[in-house]
This record gives sequence, C-alpha cells and structure tokens, in this order.
Amino acid sequence: MIDQDKLAFTWVTDFPMFEYNEDEKRYTAMHHPFTMPRHEDLDILKTDQGNVKAIAYDMVLNGVEIGGGSLRIYQSDIQEKSVRSNWSYFWKKPVKNSVSCWMPSNSGALSSWWLCLWF
Repeated sequence: MIDQDKLAFTWVTDFPMFEYNEDEKRYTAMHHPFTMPRHEDLDILKTDQGNVKAIAYDMVLNGVEIGGGSLRIYQSDIQEKSVRSNWSYFWKKPVKNSVSCWMPSNSGALSSWWLCLWF
C-alpha cells in the first residue's frame, strides 16, 4: 500500500549513454549526442557502446520525474569519439566548431543556447 502523505524522493543516475536502434542497426544517443559519458567508460566508447553510462540524472518524487539534466561534453576529443563512433554523417564543421569554442562544462540553458548558434 502506498502512503499518499509521504514524499519519496530519489535520484536516478545510472542512465545508459546509448540505446540500440533495431531499425537503423546502430546505437543512438539515449538523451542527446552531447551528453558526457562517465569518465570510467571512455575506454569502451568505441567498442562497447551498450555498456557506456552517461553523466545524467533525474529527480523523481513519488514515481514522477520532476527534474533532470546531464553534463555536456566540453572536450572536443571526447565529442569526436562519441559522434564518430555512432553518427559519422553528423560530424560536420559546425558541430566540431561548437565544441572547440568556449562551452560551459555544466548542464543548463547557456550551453544549449551556445550550440544553437552554430547550427
């Protein structure tokens, strides 16, 4: 039985970085292609995408998502690995330029806005 008067908060943090798309026969970003993979998973980014975890989170209250976000990739070498391993057609000059310019390492509206300037 669920106690309707109780507030049960939880953080969800173990999000996969990629999910396999059966129709396209490739891995695609679970959240978006600019989410930072966990540092301990950088070695398997190209070889074992199904086991890479993202630095992402959701806050849940009584089973309902009330907020969330992710750390954006702020290092061009990691962005290149991530995009080239799964979206080689997507790796074009505007994306590469957006990563090489200043970009905040935190999640938030400013980094999203900055990327939009380059598309």
